[in-house]
Amino acid sequence: CKLCYIVSFSFLKHMRMMKPLALFILILCTIQPNNANDLIRKACIQTPFYTDCIRYLKSYPNIDNSNLNEFVVLMFNIMKIEATATSTKIDKLLAGKSIPRGSRAYDSLVLCAKLYEEIATSDAVRPMESLIRGDPDIAIVAGKDVAGKATQCENNFGGRGSEKTPITVENNDMNHIGVIATGIAELLRYE
Repeated sequence: CKLCYIVSFSFLKHMRMMKPLALFILILCTIQPNNANDLIRKACIQTPFYTDCIRYLKSYPNIDNSNLNEFVVLMFNIMKIEATATSTKIDKLLAGKSIPRGSRAYDSLVLCAKLYEEIATSDAVRPMESLIRGDPDIAIVAGKDVAGKATQCENNFGGRGSEKTPITVENNDMNHIGVIATGIAELLRYE
């Protein structure tokens, strides 16, 4: 809190009697951001992807760090952005010549294109109105749907374990985003 330091320094420099007040303001300003970080940690600890959750929520500095509802809205915005980017990648893979038409990988990408289009145009958008009303239930269902669709896309390639598909990273990220959105939305039920 830059303003807090300026105010505190001004008090210390010009008014000897105000030193305790300046110190109090400095301490108060230092504590507040930690409370905001505590809410981020509280939200993220409810998910199995704590590190990813922290990274996503802290990647947008303008978010209100004291509002769980905004965390969920942010996760659905990230979901839409990532789903759109993945759809674009899939379209390029399908248009290219590296994956033969009619192959299992090609057919799997066609299915994934449909799933990611649904995520970008419906699943990531559907919860917004209910979140504005303070109802997290649609967000919880949508987050679970998205995680399931990402898993379905990945599994449709037939690979298991360490085998990677052309969009394994994107599928894993989308699964995490859906699970994180669900976990934070579930906290809204108890507010």
